[in-house]
Amino acid sequence: MPWFVLYTKSRSEKLVAHALRKKGIEVYCPLRKIEKQWSDRIKIVEEPLFKSYCFVHLKEEERHLVF
Repeated sequence: MPWFVLYTKSRSEKLVAHALRKKGIEVYCPLRKIEKQWSDRIKIVEEPLFKSYCFVHLKEEERHLVF
């Protein structure tokens, strides 16, 4: 089974990955933890390693499930 690349809407990678996992599709969407600083605080947030992309592992004939 090959891996396919999905181009997603910006900042919705985690939502897409979650929805595909609920459908039973294997998804690879690596996240990294970074420190973001605002004027009043510093917070550790998770952001995708590859912005606007998710990777799915499925058979060629199962591609229609993603769309």
